[in-house]
Amino acid sequence: MIRVVGGVLERITGNRSLCEVREDIDKIDLEAGPLLGDYFTLNNSAERGFVVLGLNILMASRMKLTEEVGRIKTETGTPPVQSDRYQQVMAVYENHANQYAPSVPVEIFRFIFELIHEASVAQQERIAKHQDQQLSEIP
Repeated sequence: MIRVVGGVLERITGNRSLCEVREDIDKIDLEAGPLLGDYFTLNNSAERGFVVLGLNILMASRMKLTEEVGRIKTETGTPPVQSDRYQQVMAVYENHANQYAPSVPVEIFRFIFELIHEASVAQQERIAKHQDQQLSEIP
């Protein structure tokens, strides 16, 4: 099935569209901003430990959504890397740096996003490869 979302034609796979899953990822990225700021500005190691725990939970949720993105992209033939989306999310992390930890160099937030992005793309590529292997095994 195909529907128009934000002026863009989009194929619906399963129960959710790529845009809907990305909205959930965007919410997680917005929640991560204040936590990253706290991590870099808190001096108490116990408090920083709770921040790390919160970040781990958010990133685990984000990677679960990335798995869903990988499945949708594979089913729709969308490449794992989309530069417009990359730039959009990079801007969010740069904004987090300026808003929540202005004393921390923005490059650190860029590096954090790069790590998240690399893990997301690798996961999407694994999903695509796995689905290709499954299709090739069908007699």
